[in-house]
Amino acid sequence: MKELKAVSENKEPAKPVRFFRNAVFSLKCLWNGLLYIKDNDWTWKYIAAAILVNIVVTLFSVIIAFLVLRGVFSWLQGVVGLSGVFLNIFFFLVSIIAALIFTGVIFKSISNIINSIFYSPMVAKLLAKKGYVPEREVGVVEDLQRSIIFEIKKFIVMGVIGLLSSILHIIPIIGSVIFVLLNTIQVVLIGGVDSFEPTLALQKLKFREKLKLVLLTPDISWPFLLVTGFINSVPVLNIVTIPISMVGATLLFSEKLRDKFQNAEAS
Repeated sequence: MKELKAVSENKEPAKPVRFFRNAVFSLKCLWNGLLYIKDNDWTWKYIAAAILVNIVVTLFSVIIAFLVLRGVFSWLQGVVGLSGVFLNIFFFLVSIIAALIFTGVIFKSISNIINSIFYSPMVAKLLAKKGYVPEREVGVVEDLQRSIIFEIKKFIVMGVIGLLSSILHIIPIIGSVIFVLLNTIQVVLIGGVDSFEPTLALQKLKFREKLKLVLLTPDISWPFLLVTGFINSVPVLNIVTIPISMVGATLLFSEKLRDKFQNAEAS
């Protein structure tokens, strides 16, 4: 009887229960990422440097975009022959708003490229402390090349999803549902994959292998992807949430996805 009891106690929980536990654990890793940063001051220099550079680049991008747009509008006013104080104020405000929108659209990709310089070595050090990979110096040029290629491939995937959803949107009712679903996947899941990028890059995975590992583990990865995808899509706020997401994703990988990666290697 004791042996039977021991076997029943060691029996794995049912799939729905296991799915729920993994989902809760994955979300907890986001909170654990914040706690890890708070308790390990060696991460602060990487995060502070990334945030500072992001702020400088953002301000520079806004100023350049504003000056270019202001010049274009001034040229158009001269060509058309429009002038006046109120019209000048109007085009001035339009230039500011357009510059902010333009910067917001391209900022995510620029930010990801900048972040790779600082967060890749931070993630490598974190994984080394977890005993998974030997700590090593990550080349800046190598990281920039990898990050740029990753962003280009991600844009292609997002473009294909956007085109497909636009075509299917023509279908009444069902098309609208598919449109919302595909665009949610595009914005949230693909955006959330950014959090895992530095960790998975250290495993020398190809782009499709990264997506496969993350997207085919719905119980472990998807809750994390959904939350990080949303919060990292918020301008300004994402400057702070991105490092938390990356540390959380690294912890999630070391605790849960690591086994699946090793199994994939073995097979």
